[in-house]
Amino acid sequence: MAHSNHIAIFSFPGRASLSTCCEEIRHAVDAAWSAKYRLNATVCPNLPKLHCDPLSLQNAILNLILNARDAMPEGGVISLRAAPSPPGVVPECVELSVSDTGAGCPPPRLPADFVRNVGPVDIGRRGLGLPMLERLMCEADVRVAVERNGATGATYILKFPIQPEGSGPEPRR
Repeated sequence: MAHSNHIAIFSFPGRASLSTCCEEIRHAVDAAWSAKYRLNATVCPNLPKLHCDPLSLQNAILNLILNARDAMPEGGVISLRAAPSPPGVVPECVELSVSDTGAGCPPPRLPADFVRNVGPVDIGRRGLGLPMLERLMCEADVRVAVERNGATGATYILKFPIQPEGSGPEPRR
């Protein structure tokens, strides 16, 4: 059976720092975006490392942020927040949310929302964030909630299980 190094790079789960990932994305966005868009990032210090591929994590978050930006052609604010779940929530997890102040979104049609280019989008510009998120969901047992913010945007909430160092799902082959 042939083995592809390219696939192995993207399918091997590791330990990812959500704090580092969010900081790298914030720096890249701040340097690249025009003033009509603003990314507010609030990340709690000392979050536990997540059991997932760091590149898959970064790609999923970045594509959700890009989809949020594309939902706001006139500009707006995207909020990125990462924190431990509130005390008493079982199972314990790390929550990451991406919110925008765009035009809103239709009611979620999960899993249909994870199909590339759902709805009237420009091919190649939007619609890739959700399939990348689906990959992360499968790889790291991430739970996702989608909330509409009335007529002014949407919030994607990712819930990553907290797993002790040395535990977690077996690498996919």
